[in-house]
Amino acid sequence: MINQKYYSDIKNFPKQFVEGLELAKDLKVNKEFNRVVVCGMGGSSLYTEIINDFLAREKEFKIKLEANRGYDLPLNCDENTLIIVASHSGNTEETLSCLEAVKERELQHCIFCSGGKLLEKSGS
Repeated sequence: MINQKYYSDIKNFPKQFVEGLELAKDLKVNKEFNRVVVCGMGGSSLYTEIINDFLAREKEFKIKLEANRGYDLPLNCDENTLIIVASHSGNTEETLSCLEAVKERELQHCIFCSGGKLLEKSGS
């Protein structure tokens, strides 16, 4: 038997990109970064692979998104690294832990979530 919710989620997956682009249309990044690390589990980091495949076709993009699926940041993250902290629920332990590390190290970051503790800690 087919899990209807799972089937529906897969079928509607491309629509999430359209909605995400619309939501991010006014997002401004005022600095150049040489690295982007995405902290997220499951579907919250799956898009890194899709975006990297898309950007590989574009010659002007020299950067790849790096997925970080652990409780801490890679040690070599620095002021030239943009950290994306992503959790759909906003309650993923690993992602919350990474946000704490980002704040302790005072790294540039943005948060993608739909609520939960991550939204509370974002200051928004």
